[in-house]
Amino acid sequence: MFAPKLIELQEYYWKQLIEKFNRVNEKFHRICGMQLFPVTYQKFELPLKWNSKLTLKEEEFIVFIQDMCRLFREGFREFFGQECGKRVLDRLSSNYDFINTLGSLRNYYGPTHDRSTWNPKYIDRARSHLARLSGSEYPSEWHHFIRAQLGILIEGSEFLEVLEEEGLDELCKLIRDAGEA
Repeated sequence: MFAPKLIELQEYYWKQLIEKFNRVNEKFHRICGMQLFPVTYQKFELPLKWNSKLTLKEEEFIVFIQDMCRLFREGFREFFGQECGKRVLDRLSSNYDFINTLGSLRNYYGPTHDRSTWNPKYIDRARSHLARLSGSEYPSEWHHFIRAQLGILIEGSEFLEVLEEEGLDELCKLIRDAGEA
């Protein structure tokens, strides 16, 4: 149905993202003695689940966002402890737009978030992310969701690259300092 080129592109971006994810975890382990992104069986399954699968509908895109949040935003509190895990996620969120994009989209689409009670700036922020990623503040067509999916994979890969080059020592210090507190 869809051009094999789109699937090839998606596979390529997943491969890049997973290679960088593993490289960041390995480098952080050398620096700090632990993984930055704790890998669980559920996280391990995500690339297998999504590789070669394009998001064609809003429902699929929502699941993709939830899974990307699972990969990049969840597990810190369980792995590092409540307070330290919160600090790590706060630091990543304040320093890297990619983490904010995932959180904003997860909240926007999440079933537990009633948008009618939201501050309008959070809705505007989520729609701005959608417009940047999909080409529309209100994505509804298959090409919007594929474009957004590919954009998230690209931005995730870029985030990991910058994190590897600039942020691992600082995060290790944050974790070590929290362990001494």
